Formats: sequence, structure tokens, C-alpha cells
Amino acid sequence: MWADTSNYPNKPGSLFLGHDGEKELGLMTERHAITIAGAGAGKGTCVIIPNLLRWRSSVLVIDPKGEAAEATAQARKDVGKVFVLDPFESANVDAEFKASYNPLDELDPQSLTIREDIEAVADGIVMRADPQAAHWDEGAQSIISGLIAYILVEAPRERRSLILMQQILSDDKMLSEALHQMSTMDACGGLCREAFNAADAKEGEYFVSNARKNTRWLASQGMANVLRSSSFKLAELKTGVASVFLVLPANYLGQHGRFLRLFVRCGIEAMSRKIDGGGLRGTQCLFFLDEFFSLGYIDEIAKASGLMRGYGLQLWPILQDLGQLVTLYGREGSETFFGNADLHQFFGNTDKFTLEYMSAMTGATTIEEVGAAPDAPINAPTPSILGGVMSQSSDKSIRGMGAVWGGVSGALSQLSAAADQADYQNKMNEYQQRMATVGRPRVQIEEMAQLVQRKNDVVADNMFCITHGADRLLVKPLPYFRELVTPAEAKKRGLATQKASGGNRPLAALFAFISGFAALLALVGILTSIEGTATGNPLGAIIVCSVVSYLCYRGWKKFRPPKV
Repeated sequence: MWADTSNYPNKPGSLFLGHDGEKELGLMTERHAITIAGAGAGKGTCVIIPNLLRWRSSVLVIDPKGEAAEATAQARKDVGKVFVLDPFESANVDAEFKASYNPLDELDPQSLTIREDIEAVADGIVMRADPQAAHWDEGAQSIISGLIAYILVEAPRERRSLILMQQILSDDKMLSEALHQMSTMDACGGLCREAFNAADAKEGEYFVSNARKNTRWLASQGMANVLRSSSFKLAELKTGVASVFLVLPANYLGQHGRFLRLFVRCGIEAMSRKIDGGGLRGTQCLFFLDEFFSLGYIDEIAKASGLMRGYGLQLWPILQDLGQLVTLYGREGSETFFGNADLHQFFGNTDKFTLEYMSAMTGATTIEEVGAAPDAPINAPTPSILGGVMSQSSDKSIRGMGAVWGGVSGALSQLSAAADQADYQNKMNEYQQRMATVGRPRVQIEEMAQLVQRKNDVVADNMFCITHGADRLLVKPLPYFRELVTPAEAKKRGLATQKASGGNRPLAALFAFISGFAALLALVGILTSIEGTATGNPLGAIIVCSVVSYLCYRGWKKFRPPKV
């Protein structure tokens, strides 16, 4: 059932998986990956950080605790530029890595794609969690898009930002003046006029209210600090090698989840643009999307995830359970996402829905796997040849012994037959139990839970991985703070420890032999002395042998190799 791990060596450019006890494992692919891991199972320490330390191309990382930035920023600096956007200064990183980014800085009002570029930014701001509210979300996005277009056309370049957009939207007087001007503006593909029409419609009040709700997070001083100006361009993910970390503590996800959504949406847009020379493909870029559920539904991911490979973009969303993905994208959308991912990774799972899926993905047991039924024993009686010969003797006593032997032999034969029958019955019971599993998952839910749960370690015991939609791997996690020590290396280290501690196996063996031999001589001396057959001075011999035995014992303890 389990695939051969020798087909999955970890190479440069691979997605790092873990190890099999002998070597690191990896998956070479340009398609997406998805991880579903329970809380506290080690997704940061076993998936995100180890991959960041091995991946040599661009990355965009959602880093809720700032741990990935703290652990890898210095190492990533050796690969390319590092930018840490940390509105609430949660991550302990050097000042050189702290960055800011204004999404409007890369927008050109004269561009042929300015309408699409603005709508991508607005889509990143409007959280879409409920399909039933799509109409109100579209209205809010229209208002926000129009205001962004208005700022790009009317505001001085140094004031163009989402912070200014939120200030206008939240002030009735400023919004009224802006909408009045926008009513006659055709710039940016007509977005300004469309925003005026949306605000002036019967539901306009609700559209404006929804737009304000989706932009309230921009009033935060921390957000203003990282969004008012730019110290880099997201295009660097594609044109060079860059590492972008988005740090947002988990307790702020509800209030400021749109900050993460905005950068993911803008990052996808940046990766989809052509580079100089007209090509679509630049530097390969991996998006680690921890807390994926907090991003809400992103239409671009749902509809175009299969095309992203052509941009050089790989998505690696991370969720706590399968239900989160289904809630966001529905069953069909979830299946599409799995279909576009070459790696499905599970560990630390406890919820029934996810475990049922994992169990089902091990495949159904077949009759061929059960094997043939056991052969029934042949219970024909085995005659006693010796008893038969003895019964033909002319000696009456021998004939009697033959009769006894024949009885004993018959009893033994019956006991043997009974034992064979009992063994057959046990094998048949086992066979019937195996037959009952035909058509059922090879690994039952309870077994799967035991395989991937976290027991006595800081991380889960195993990872269940499905690669290329077919191969199933059971992988050992390898946290970034541990070194993989193979059995061969452990043996070498054990020998080195022996040498360092003065261990000497041959000398220890010699001392052990002399000690044992001397002890034996002392014992012989004691016995002969008791029996009165000793000659000379047995007491002296006993004392000498005992002393020699003790000294050699001390020598053995000193030179014996330590336990490994």
C-alpha cells in the first residue's frame, strides 16, 4: 500500500516532506500543494520553516506568529531580498528586514489594464465569506474600486494610498464631494462613474455601509505604517528572488484578516503579469498560505489555480481541517483544488470528516490482498510402525509393551490431529476477518488517527501524504531544530563516543575472561576445602584468585564500551 520512498529523494527545488529514517524526502513538482494539519501538530516547525531553509526561489509567507521570519530571515537573505511586513511589530527581526508596501504605488492610471489592476486590489479588500451576500460584496467592491481610481487621478502622488481611500469613505462630507466629482469621470475604465451609480442606486446605502465595514481595518495605525509607502515592489517576487513575510498575530485575524487577503490577491496579480520581454514566466514563487481559512473565498484561486503553473506560481494553503476548505469553496471547488495539487499532506488530524477522507484515500482492500483460504488438515490416523512390529513378537512382555506403545501412539496422533484442527480453525477465523475487510479502506479511521496523532513529541508522529494523486507515503516529520541521524550515522557516533571515553572492547573482553576464570578457580578452591581434598594452602589460593577476579572486574568496567 505504501509507496517506495526511494522514488522521493529530497533535491534542490523539491518541496520538502520529511524523512523515512534513512534520508530526507521531497517532491519535485511545479503544481500546488495542500496541508491539512490539526492545531499544535507542527505545521510551522515541520513544513513551513524547513522548506524556507531549503527553497532557493521566491516566497510569500503568511506568518501569524512571526516564527518563520525569526527563524529564516537571515538564511533567506543569502538567497535574495527579505521583506517583513509586521503591522504590530510582533516578530523579533533585524530592522533591515522590516518593510512597507503601498499597493497603489504600482498602479499606472494610463495603463491598458488599469481597470483590472484596481479591481484586483479592491477584491483583496472585500472579504467574501458568504455566497449569499455576493450582491452586497460586489456593490462594496464597486465603491472601493471607484474611490481608488478617483485617488489615482486626483490626489498628489505622495498622498495616494488605501489609507486616504478609507478616510474619504468613512467621512460623509468627503465621500459626498468625491462622488459628485466621480459622476462625470470616465478615467480608469469608467470605475469612478460606476461607483457613483452604485452609491446612487436604491441599495446604495447598503453598498456604502458594506464598503466601510471592509475598509475599517485600514484605520489602524499599525496598518497605516506598513501600507502608506513602499520599500519594495511585489513584482520582485517574479523578476528577482524575494521573500515576503506577512506577520499578523492570530488574535488579530478576525479584525485584520483582509490585510493578508490583500497581499495574497496582489501577489497573485503580480505573478500573472508579463515580465520584460513579454514572457509570463519569471522566478518560481511559492506562496505559503497558513491560516488559509482567514482569507475568505478568493475567486482567482477557485477559477484560475490550474493556470498559475504557467506564471511560475505554486500555492501551498494550510488548513486545520478539511471542513474549512469545503466551507470556503464547496465540495466541487475543494475537489478541483485537490486535483490541481500534487501533494496532499495530513498530520495531527482529529476531526472525523478529515479522518474519513484520509482513510478512504488509502484505497479499498481487494480479494487478492487477502490471499487464499488456509488448507484443511488431513486427519487420517497414523499407524505406529514400532507398535505393530512389537505386537508380532513371540515374547509376551514385548507384545504387551507393543500394545501400550500403540495406545500411546494413537493418543499422541489424536492430540496432534486436534492441534492441527485448532490451528486450522484459528487461521480460518483470521482469513474470514480479512475477507470481511474486502471493499473497506485499507487503513480504518481509528488506525489513521493513531498514525498521524501527536503523542509524546512536540510534533505529530507521522505525516500521511498523497503524491501525484496516487502514491501514498507515510513520512516522519523533521522539525527544523532537529538533525536527521540515520542508523548508520548513529552507529558511527556510538563508536566515536566509545573512543572518546576510553572504551576498548578487546581489552575489556580480556579482563572479563580473566575475572571469570579467577572467580572459577576461587570457587573450586572453596569446594575442595569443604570436601577436605585440598592440598597445600587453599585459603591463600582462594584469596589470591578472589583478588585477581575483583581487579579484573574493575578493569572490565573501565574499558568496556559505553552503551549507545
